[in-house]
Amino acid sequence: LEAQAWPGLNLAAPCTAGPQDSEALLQQLLAYGIAGTQVLLFSGRGGRRKLQGALAGMGADVVRIETYRRLKPVYSEADIVRALDDFLDAGSPQMHAMLFASGETLANFCEYARATPRWAELSALPSIVPGERVAEIAARAGLKRVVVAANASANAFLRVLASLHRPSRCKL
Repeated sequence: LEAQAWPGLNLAAPCTAGPQDSEALLQQLLAYGIAGTQVLLFSGRGGRRKLQGALAGMGADVVRIETYRRLKPVYSEADIVRALDDFLDAGSPQMHAMLFASGETLANFCEYARATPRWAELSALPSIVPGERVAEIAARAGLKRVVVAANASANAFLRVLASLHRPSRCKL
């Protein structure tokens, strides 16, 4: 890419099989020595402030560009109750699990679900999250069986789901 379009541009794309969150990205960037470089940080409205501050603290000139705005969806209580009933009443209870790809998704879900008669059932289900930060949000929200995936990838979530529903081996 450098040779083709932007001579002198230093593009770094850290790759990892581990966590894929702001904290892991910061750890990877430490190795690149970003002091004095300009970093473009794309975020949602008001988001990634901690990452911006940490990058600036590492000596980078950070320009944050807000490219989207998240809005909490609006649902009626009847719609939430119906959706949760459909979920909880389908299939075997041992096969139920909830997957949350972000802390915001989890917080919005819990705000709606806590107001339903089935919150106790929901809060006891396995809740799969992409990292420790979201796991802390889940625990504070009252979810009792929080499982942390290796990262936010589909494969990491699928590995956790498979491990949760693998038949146990009994010794006779």
